[in-house]
Amino acid sequence: MEVRNSIPTETIPWCESALSSLKEGAAAFQLKTLPSLNSPNAASLLEHGERVTDTIAQGIHKGFIAGPFSSIPLADFRSNSMNGILQKDKIRLVMDLSRPAGSSYNENIQPNSSRKVSMSSPRQFSFSLLESGPGAIFSKHDWCDAYKNIPVKIEDLRLQGFTWLDKYFVELSLVFGSKNSVAAFDNLGELILNIACCKSNFPRHLTHRTLDDVPVVSPRKSGLTKKFSHMYKHLGSSLNIKNGSGLSQE
Repeated sequence: MEVRNSIPTETIPWCESALSSLKEGAAAFQLKTLPSLNSPNAASLLEHGERVTDTIAQGIHKGFIAGPFSSIPLADFRSNSMNGILQKDKIRLVMDLSRPAGSSYNENIQPNSSRKVSMSSPRQFSFSLLESGPGAIFSKHDWCDAYKNIPVKIEDLRLQGFTWLDKYFVELSLVFGSKNSVAAFDNLGELILNIACCKSNFPRHLTHRTLDDVPVVSPRKSGLTKKFSHMYKHLGSSLNIKNGSGLSQE
């Protein structure tokens, strides 16, 4: 409320939506009630079985996966097919919410229930870098477990189930694989960025954001990049948002 009148008017509904998601859980925006489901995981997941198990265990420890359950934990439980994206030091679990054809989660989303998200690009950042002049200072921030900072509505938890090693699990937060996750997370990212800019008096047009990645740049002697970075990290710490990798460069 303190910064409401200082942030771009068009982003206010996005910020209000972010607050609603944090308080009540992000909505699934389903058109009709989907039946229960038991869809097999991608065969490729077995190739990295130990990493998958470790990732699930970490999710349980961090509080964004519930389980393991020996029996189906929720009525009309949907056990979705899981895929894995192998990264340098981990495997990212992706829930296939586009199966089965004709009765999938993504096909059942209400049209226009989420806004179209626009993201920055290296080309746009280069314009800000040029504007900031020789010796410009930039920094880049991101979030750890970005989507997992936003819970989903309790009544929609049954839609985010999966199975591994004959046990049942439930994703409690936004998942990779839902068409709505990008906009739901982007609303929160926009809110935090707006607050940080207002609190640090950082020019909004010198900030760039691609979901949780936030590069900013300012003139060498302005001290603005350092001020913004301090405020952004402070907000993250205050809100229990874990920092991912960070970078500062002159």
